[in-house]
Amino acid sequence: MQKRRYEHIEYDGFLKIEKAQIEHIDKLGKSHLYSRERLIYEDAVAVFIVNKDSGNVVLAKQFRYAISDKINEPLLEIIAGKVSPGEDPKETVLREAKEECGYQIESEKLDFITYIFASPGYSTERIFLYYAEVSNEDKVSDGGGLEEENEFIEVIEMPLPEFMKRIDKGEIHDSKTLVSAMWVMIHKIQAI
Repeated sequence: MQKRRYEHIEYDGFLKIEKAQIEHIDKLGKSHLYSRERLIYEDAVAVFIVNKDSGNVVLAKQFRYAISDKINEPLLEIIAGKVSPGEDPKETVLREAKEECGYQIESEKLDFITYIFASPGYSTERIFLYYAEVSNEDKVSDGGGLEEENEFIEVIEMPLPEFMKRIDKGEIHDSKTLVSAMWVMIHKIQAI
């Protein structure tokens, strides 16, 4: 059994780091005290979008500073964003899809996949995953993100079979994208 005994914020900037003292009671009833840190981060959403008219997956290609020393190119991923305080995750999906890729998605066309924890060993971030189908008529802008948020997103529309081949070749490295693609392969691939 574990219980938190003491928590305090170590750092509070764009990221927030909390440190806690954890007490663990083992099987023999002995108490062990240790400390842990965690990154406190808001919930997020991500949506796997397929354009039914073209058969393309709608993706975002963007620079990700946190991994820039690991890969030398922008990351190819599904559309995603942070849930604003008080906002329903579905509302976030609709907003982010319009901002990032220019598609107006109707709420009733969203399928909830699941939620995942991005990195449960040190982060509180929970990502709600969705699936949506759009048509050419749903394209209302070029997308590309919000300049005031320093989002410089290249919208990529890629044929679904090509995207799946890139996964098979190990060329897609984003976990939320891979988990969502797995769901699409199981639940939607025959219908698309």
